[in-house]
Amino acid sequence: MYNTIFIVLSNPVVGREDEYNEWYSNQHLGDLLKIPSVVGAQRFESVGNVEKPRYSYLAIYEVTDVQQTINELKSRRGTPAMVTSTALNRDATTSFYVLPVTQHGVEREFNDQEGLILHCLNAVGDVDAQFGKDILGLMSQQVGGSPSQFFEKTTLQSREIIDYRYAAIVRVPDAVQCAKDTYAKLGSERPFLAQGVAIEPRFVSFFRPITPRVTKG
Repeated sequence: MYNTIFIVLSNPVVGREDEYNEWYSNQHLGDLLKIPSVVGAQRFESVGNVEKPRYSYLAIYEVTDVQQTINELKSRRGTPAMVTSTALNRDATTSFYVLPVTQHGVEREFNDQEGLILHCLNAVGDVDAQFGKDILGLMSQQVGGSPSQFFEKTTLQSREIIDYRYAAIVRVPDAVQCAKDTYAKLGSERPFLAQGVAIEPRFVSFFRPITPRVTKG
């Protein structure tokens, strides 16, 4: 059973999206799943956003040991065990590990229609499980989704290039329609604000699955 989520947000090199997706879905996911501490994975694409998203693709990996995963990635990257495609825009890619604050899980696979909202944010003051539940509840109420999980970034990271400390994931029945309804109802600038949330920097995007959830065992 995993205890950490490894979130990877990425973009392809312009004009090489098909090559990037072929590599990521058919090689890179499998390479990461060969790491003993990575026990599940699924990919998503950004949909329905009012403006061009900062990141077009999301991968969620289920991890049992963060330090082992970091060490294995460092030792394998650039070797035949983990070949990186030149179609990946490394300057427009970020990743971070997060620990669950609330008890809801994301273990169940996202189907073809169902999607998710990823909300990366900071907060004012100390955050506890109730704050996470409040954020999930607010998001679910505004979009009609089902709360999944609220996470806090771990102190162990492969690289510190993202400014968010927390991440909320909410399941929605249809990511494209949910995005349209949300922006029509709430506007494009400040959806999902709650007391105690630092407005900037934060990141909100809608995603739908493009690969099945793959697990070990």
